[in-house]
Amino acid sequence: MPAAFRLFEGCPTPICLTPFKRGLVPHLTNDLIHSNAGIIGLNDLWSAQENISRDGIRKYIGVPEAIPLLLDLSAHVTNPPVLKNPTSGLSTTSDLAVLTSSGYRKFPISQLLNLAKDCQIPVITPYFSNRSILTETVTTPKRAAKEASRRQKCDSHWLKLFWESGVDLHVPIYISVTMDENGKVAVERDPIDAKYFQGDHVKGVVFRGHGLELLPALTSCTNLFSDLPEYLPRILLHPILPSQVSKHVEIGFDVFDGSYPFTKAEAFQAFTFNHLTNDDDLIDLSSDDYSFDLTDLGSPHDCSCYTCTKSFSKAYIHHLIKSREMLAHTLLALHNYHQYRQAFQSLQSS
Repeated sequence: MPAAFRLFEGCPTPICLTPFKRGLVPHLTNDLIHSNAGIIGLNDLWSAQENISRDGIRKYIGVPEAIPLLLDLSAHVTNPPVLKNPTSGLSTTSDLAVLTSSGYRKFPISQLLNLAKDCQIPVITPYFSNRSILTETVTTPKRAAKEASRRQKCDSHWLKLFWESGVDLHVPIYISVTMDENGKVAVERDPIDAKYFQGDHVKGVVFRGHGLELLPALTSCTNLFSDLPEYLPRILLHPILPSQVSKHVEIGFDVFDGSYPFTKAEAFQAFTFNHLTNDDDLIDLSSDDYSFDLTDLGSPHDCSCYTCTKSFSKAYIHHLIKSREMLAHTLLALHNYHQYRQAFQSLQSS
């Protein structure tokens, strides 16, 4: 096993990263935690700085030492609020703007670096994972290009700072995937100085960006990996369907974002993925169609997850949703992630 892959030792490839945020781990069954790797985000770090400095990040979120863990410090916001005062949500070379429940808060980069060292786990250095996100005042192409350039400048500064500190890190690369009118897919990626891929403290490369849902249509990825050392794991932080995992493995990715099944659980949707035929589908348990459906979530396929083996029916989970019980999300998350892992396990054993 290459030295960089030792972080994931005990985890067969392709690897699925479980989003271990505080409060989730106690609800996961052992088969969903062990022989797996996890990732935690910047918001958890922000909300518990004192606890983490005192007790360590693993104790705070409840993840055993044996589980490989990554810390994602990227300034990633899926659905950012429109800002009337854009400067309040802007990161700079000295501060990272973190979106919290009470709005944006400034996180000094020097403080973030020290906290990352205290965590003693590899980090994904801070970067803007979506430069296409614009504020209310950025309305023209010229201003949009200026904002994208400013964000890229911050990315470069943060990468240099963390790389020179010697902290174990993963190098982030922003990519943009587009499709022309003829259906041809092209990929553009940020140029990264080759020196940032060197050093024992560099543990992998992370890809995130714009238009990544088009990646399965790629016919060539030579410009995506051509200058990257082969021994560095290639991590794709973008939600993908179970049926698309094999295609992304063929492209050349090793480690994947595991947030998709949890996102669907929050929307009260359940997977009915058949790993034998590589077909996937979703059912909406909030629909009244399931009011009297006594079959389990895996039906008509067999499912060995906790939710299905304990005979929690679709009708019961529908009732929990209508009653606004938190248990509904927990049962759906257990089922969805178990189904999602089947897609990876079928490739791991092939």
